Amino acid sequence: RVKRALELIQQSKPIARGTVQATFSFLPFDELERLGLTSEQESMVRHDEREIHPLGMLVCDNTVPGGSADKAGLHAGDILWRVNGNLVTDFVRLEEIIDSASDTSVGAAKEVLDIHVVRGGKIVQLSVTVSDLHDITPSTYFETGGSIFQELSYQQARNNGIPVKGSGVYVTNPGYMLRKAGIYARSLIVEVNGKPTPDLQTFHKLYSDFEHGQEITLKVTKLSDLNQASLVPVRVDKKWFPETLAVRDDLNGVWQQSHQSFYGIKQDDKTKKNGNHNHFSQAFFPPGSNKAEQALSQSLVGVRFHVPYRIDGLPSDGYIGTGLVVDAENGFIIVDRDTVPCAIGDVTLSFGSSVEIEGEVLFIHPLHNIAIVKYDTKLVSHIPVSACEFDEKPVHDLINKKSWFVGLVGAEAPCGASIVSLQGTLIEAPKLKPPFPTVPRFRDTQIDPIMMRGVSAKFNGVYCTEDGKVNAYVASNPFSGRSSVTNMPVRSSIWCGIPVRIIQQVLEPLKKGDIPTFRALGANLEYIGFLRARQLGLDEETMQAIAKQCKSWPPVVLMVSSRWGGSDAEKLLQNGDIILEVNRKCVNDYFSCEEIVKDKLKVPIKILRYGKVHEFEVETVDLNQDVTNRVLLWGGAVLQRLPSAVTHQKGISAEKGGIYVSSISRGSPAQKYKLQPTYRIVEVDGKETLSLDDFVQATHNKRDGSPVRLKTLDLKGKVSVVTLRMDLQYWPTYEMRLEDGLEECKECPNNKSN
Repeated sequence: RVKRALELIQQSKPIARGTVQATFSFLPFDELERLGLTSEQESMVRHDEREIHPLGMLVCDNTVPGGSADKAGLHAGDILWRVNGNLVTDFVRLEEIIDSASDTSVGAAKEVLDIHVVRGGKIVQLSVTVSDLHDITPSTYFETGGSIFQELSYQQARNNGIPVKGSGVYVTNPGYMLRKAGIYARSLIVEVNGKPTPDLQTFHKLYSDFEHGQEITLKVTKLSDLNQASLVPVRVDKKWFPETLAVRDDLNGVWQQSHQSFYGIKQDDKTKKNGNHNHFSQAFFPPGSNKAEQALSQSLVGVRFHVPYRIDGLPSDGYIGTGLVVDAENGFIIVDRDTVPCAIGDVTLSFGSSVEIEGEVLFIHPLHNIAIVKYDTKLVSHIPVSACEFDEKPVHDLINKKSWFVGLVGAEAPCGASIVSLQGTLIEAPKLKPPFPTVPRFRDTQIDPIMMRGVSAKFNGVYCTEDGKVNAYVASNPFSGRSSVTNMPVRSSIWCGIPVRIIQQVLEPLKKGDIPTFRALGANLEYIGFLRARQLGLDEETMQAIAKQCKSWPPVVLMVSSRWGGSDAEKLLQNGDIILEVNRKCVNDYFSCEEIVKDKLKVPIKILRYGKVHEFEVETVDLNQDVTNRVLLWGGAVLQRLPSAVTHQKGISAEKGGIYVSSISRGSPAQKYKLQPTYRIVEVDGKETLSLDDFVQATHNKRDGSPVRLKTLDLKGKVSVVTLRMDLQYWPTYEMRLEDGLEECKECPNNKSN
């Protein structure tokens, strides 16, 4: 059979393949006897002059429902006797007959085989039409929203006992759009908005009429459980990924992409999209069982966030949590960065577990574990959404006082979330410093959070007074650890309250229409007690002064634990320096240091090093560029500017660190040629590439099939060279930008396939 295929290829002829849509197994004679083969029939086979020492015969295992063998009446357990008058007992001869019967031009009428089978000892004659295997092999796929759809293949139909034609559209890869909705690979789409989708052509025609952001309902069944179907709401996504309809070109050995485009989101499109939403008149907020719950019921919001591409070291592409409405007039909601970790992605907000709208990321705090999400207030203008009230008492006045925890539990459940409350005593969170993750990603390490004694709730919420005035927003602070049982890596979280003063620091400028700006010292600080400070040379007079102004116990001082790459602090400060003064003010807590530095280009700083006092003027670091707003999709790799987490945690300069490989796609050239996530590309074909613009310039003339040599560094600085070959047919280069809150994704013009 291989020789036949090779000869047809050499003659530039199509390889005809036929099938009767049935599966056969070879069984020995003792098993055939149990199926009804008589001794006379066995003797005839053994003594047939065309058979060389036969050991058994072919038996039908199953037939594909609706296939030619099924229509002809072939049953499971039938023993194949003769085909067109010839005794057939092996696979090669059967394939020769079937392929020969189909060896005409594709689409022409196929031969009907005269098949005799043994069924319960009796000979049964059947007329089976040979089908063209090419006709029931998928030759087209449709890609949209990162999801890939195709016709159901003969092999999947055979393995699962369903018809090849008319069973629905097969989900090859759920991608971004379907994964958000909870639809996974090996699913079948059988209806779209109540309209049957028996084949890919019908599905594509229906889907093409939908707009970006429109919500549709898919009827889905799984190949693992075909008797159960479910209705799944899906939001159409035509923003983050190109839309492609590809047809297999057997002559050239490629998939010809007949359509490819980006939807492109502009401001008028957003307005139009929001105009398609209903202006909801009612939401069903939980009534609450006490004053605190009743006061906050209409302020707590379910938040879902999905990222199309994994950037900034993110461990997953889907996040869920609870937000707090802090300004109902402007539509501001505060969430933690474990729920909204970056600016590039889709935000979905749920009010009262009964009204769902889209939001947008307005601000990501560069230092602390909070983000601000904005929603269109017109969409919920008839719903009693209310902003929370803040209790702005200083943190030290809250410690050891009775308080309430109020939060939403079960936000991920289909039936919606419920509000819960617990009473406890507020305490200072232990001044712990979890280790940085192996893959750098955001960590809030310089904050004085509060916790509640006796409350172990592991979900978002607030600490508040009895009448619901908020003292702190409870955020998830994830860290990586190891299981005490298996010693395997596990993801854990510390749930702490972020004081109101941190929230107000961001909220006040946003209410005025300004984006908050921050500057930082350029070093990671940590608390140390007087014992260690004394060992590092701190004198008793200074300790007494610190103890007098200390508002919590035990008294502590600030020490430099590490420095940010490329900062002025990296040059002037050293790890282990004790911070005595910043801008000529004594500081011994994170917030005071942050407040002094946040709006100054330079600050004088006094430090203690090896028992000696030194003074420097340190240029502060601008944090306004820390949010990733530009991504390059190249060869299946997601490339970006060096994330701030790498600079802060690994001490690598963002200006000289190179292009960061954030993630790679399966099956891409990046994966094939072993370009690894967290690698930094510093040269392309010998040309230095320290910025995305440098990289685009160095690769924009590369054509399909061109080799590329990359010089890379890992996070430790180890040098390696990676060579890969461009595949622009399937992995063209795209650039994604986020500017003024608007997303734009476009194909780089020079990166075209030949």
